[in-house]
Parts: sequence; C-alpha cells; structure tokens
Amino acid sequence: MNQKAIIFIGRSGCGKGTQSASLIDYFKLINENTLYLSTGNEFRKLIAEGDNFTSKKVDVIYDKGARHPDFLCITIIGNYFKNNFDPNKNLIMDGGLRSLNEAKTVSDVFDFYEIKNAHVFYLDVSHEWSVDKMKNRHRDDDSSDIFDAKKKWFDEEVIPAIEYLEHNSRFQFHKINGEQEIHKIHEDIQECLK
Repeated sequence: MNQKAIIFIGRSGCGKGTQSASLIDYFKLINENTLYLSTGNEFRKLIAEGDNFTSKKVDVIYDKGARHPDFLCITIIGNYFKNNFDPNKNLIMDGGLRSLNEAKTVSDVFDFYEIKNAHVFYLDVSHEWSVDKMKNRHRDDDSSDIFDAKKKWFDEEVIPAIEYLEHNSRFQFHKINGEQEIHKIHEDIQECLK
C-alpha cells in the first residue's frame, strides 16, 4: 500500500470533519485502513473529562472561541502518533495546525515517521459562509462573539500556517472551493489523490 497522509485545514465550519468522514468511507471501499485524528474532538474529550485543572482551563478557552496554546495541540498530535502510527495505514488529520509553529511541528513529525505521500487540503470558504454553517450546526461553542474571535485568530495565525504548508515541498497542497456541494468537494479531493 502507498500510504497517504491527508491534512484538512480551513475555517471553522468549512467541512473538515465531513470530508474526513467521506474519505474514511472511501478508503474502506477500496480496502485501505485509515487512522483518524481530529484535534477538535480530542479537545472536546479533554473538556468532557472535566475533573482536572487542564480540562477546566481548556473549557474556558473553548467557551471564548480562543485558540488553544500550541503546546496542547502539539501534545495531542505527538501522543497520537506515538501511540497509533502505522505505516501500513492511511492517515487523516482534521483541525489542528492553527499556527505556524503547529504546522512546522507536523512537518517534523512527518519527517520522523518518513511519511512521503502527504497532502494538505485547504477547504477555502469565506468568513460569512463559515458563520452561516456554524449557526446551523448548533454546537455549544458557536455564538456571535465566538465567530468574531475565530475569524481574528484564523486571519492572524492560521493563514501563516496555510502559507507555510503551501510552500513546503514536503506537502502536496490543494486549495479546494469549500463552498461547493459536499459531494463535489469529495470528488475534487478524490481527483487530487489519483
């Protein structure tokens, strides 16, 4: 098997989780096993534990729509790879890479694990489109103040990470129109992976 590593990046609500799930189903159809890491899901699990200082602190940050410190995301990614990496399985990452530091760390992780076939899919949507989608998903962390906070840190911190990934030769970078129908986005992703 020619292992594929796929990173989804984009604004909140752009469909990273939806496209990850579609791609996992696609890989199952062609008999390819897949590892899946959603840093957002990992943060929500940490909050649900709720019984330690870190969980409570993460919950406060989450409620404000602020970006978690790099070390937490990097720890989640590092622990996931340390405990789960298998070169005979595809890898899908969604969320995370919310800063230049996190993007550089993932590049180092991919170097260490000798991941050769790495793709970054930037699901490009406008802030307004993102807000409309987030309003419809009814999560606790979706409110007007949070939308504004997420826009600010996306523009200031995630855009430099995206630019780094786009210009890093270790990754095949694909900018996908994330405002299309879900099935069309999936078709575009499949085409890029051929």
